[in-house]
Amino acid sequence: MSAKPDQIVVAPETEDRYAEDRRLVEACRRGETRAWRTLLERYEVTIHYAVLNTLRARGHEPSSDEVADLEADIVLALAKNDFRKLGRYAGRCKLSHWLKVVSNNFTIDRLRQKRPTVSLDDQDAPVAKALRATLDTGEPLPNQRYEREQLLAAMRDLYVELPDCDRHFIQLHVYEELGFEEIADRMETTVGAIYARKNRVRKKLTSLAQERGLLR
Repeated sequence: MSAKPDQIVVAPETEDRYAEDRRLVEACRRGETRAWRTLLERYEVTIHYAVLNTLRARGHEPSSDEVADLEADIVLALAKNDFRKLGRYAGRCKLSHWLKVVSNNFTIDRLRQKRPTVSLDDQDAPVAKALRATLDTGEPLPNQRYEREQLLAAMRDLYVELPDCDRHFIQLHVYEELGFEEIADRMETTVGAIYARKNRVRKKLTSLAQERGLLR
């Protein structure tokens, strides 16, 4: 059956091409935690490589911490103000492509800011080693456990100046060695929020150590 001259016929496969992506974004905007976790799990790698490739394309070979910080900031930007930025996705392309563009632009903007950062690469600085060990996501080797305990003990004076929620995170992540999923459940939030908190806490500890002349 032919269409009338004033009708626009849209093929079903074209009309619904990005329907799943739109539904996922809409569910996130409604505050559905499971949808937000699904989005993060599905597109974490997309955001990671968008950040990494953008940095490398501009002649910058980043550390894993730099990439992780940018990833966390992008996740926060997407979720901020009830997912306002995520809500800009209009469903005219794949969500993965849209997230690549967002991550690319965010990374470029951050490079333009050229904010100075404190390096934690000094292997001989005890506090620098403690900061790295404090929020290390990997499991320490058996012969490293004693050193890790010693370094963590040296950070207690800095911990007391953190907000209760940050100290709670450190207790769960560092001392109880829980995974991000378990921490998110304990703190009644999302995995993305916990991932972002990890980076914020590390930055706060770095700043406190720098203020006291423990990092240069």
